[in-house]
Amino acid sequence: MADAEPAKTEAAAPLTGAAAVFGAPPAGGAAPTFSLGNLSKALPDAAAPAGGAAAEVTSADIEKEVEIGHFAPVAKVEKQDTDDGETDESVEYKQRAKLFRYDKDVEGEMGWRERGVGDMRIMQHIETGKLRLLMRREKTHKICCNQPIMPATGGMYMLKENVGSDRSWMWSAMDLSDDREDGLTAQTLAIRFKDSDIATAFKDAYAKAQAAMETLVAAEEAAGGDDEDDL
Repeated sequence: MADAEPAKTEAAAPLTGAAAVFGAPPAGGAAPTFSLGNLSKALPDAAAPAGGAAAEVTSADIEKEVEIGHFAPVAKVEKQDTDDGETDESVEYKQRAKLFRYDKDVEGEMGWRERGVGDMRIMQHIETGKLRLLMRREKTHKICCNQPIMPATGGMYMLKENVGSDRSWMWSAMDLSDDREDGLTAQTLAIRFKDSDIATAFKDAYAKAQAAMETLVAAEEAAGGDDEDDL
């Protein structure tokens, strides 16, 4: 039996000519064109002036062509006025400082604990004339010192030198800045300023406020009234 002859395949026709290139003209023809059109032409409704020149596009033309949507707010938010308790007071003194309190830490050990950094102010009530110390923390504005200024008695509310520093003072007072588990008790505080000159100025301002309170208390006692609820 004779072997089968292999199937005959037709040879591919050889490629002739150069390979087609995008944008190149075909053989014997013109190159194809690719254009986005005239992007700078005027809007359809813009009237062309005499002479055929394109009209200038203005903001009014754009507003005619593009309708801008309007979204009404879901709820109207009104500004609320908050009372910080200082509207009836004037600032008699203000200076940036760091405040400390002699207190327990989380483990129950006593030591100086930082209360905050901010402006220590002497505030005077416009109507009653009473004065107090007020300090808020710079970033949170939370009160860290709020206590009445009382006449000099040689004990509480008296500034004392802080050993080893000429820009710091210590004193004890009934502070109202926060709620304590042990109730309203006398606290030992210390304040530190940038330099000794500022510390001295604070002491002078504090002594002046104490003298004013002494005069005020004497007048109230003479009149038979000692109302501390207005402080």
